[in-house]
Amino acid sequence: MCIILHEPANTELPDISTLETCFSNNSDGAGFMYQHDNQVHIQKGFMTFNSLITALNQLQQQKINITNINLTIHFRLASHGRITAELISHATKSKFIIMSPYNIQLIGEFILDEYDQCYYSNDSYIPYYDKEEEKGLEYFYKQY
Repeated sequence: MCIILHEPANTELPDISTLETCFSNNSDGAGFMYQHDNQVHIQKGFMTFNSLITALNQLQQQKINITNINLTIHFRLASHGRITAELISHATKSKFIIMSPYNIQLIGEFILDEYDQCYYSNDSYIPYYDKEEEKGLEYFYKQY
């Protein structure tokens, strides 16, 4: 499942590790859109994490302060299979962001992260935690 990250105007972008987690958990490309000069600007086709970060840094070099604008990043995870009536019924639980030059609308239940004040379409922005790995570490520490 893809993840959408929305950074509202006057909010900092999440830290680099959160962005990297979003990309690594949804690694089939990324794109972003933002409001600036009464327009919606869209850039997409970032197939590596570094290319995405480079593009975001280039905005800053163009004197577009990412903190001051509405910015939405889509991290894509390709899905496979055919479309069926069962699949279509599940689509009603999808999440969308509609951005116009003057307004933004989040549709669906997004997660507001209390720490970074950004919105996420699902929890794949949280680093993966492996309970089996923890059990292995406990065993390792008991040995020493």
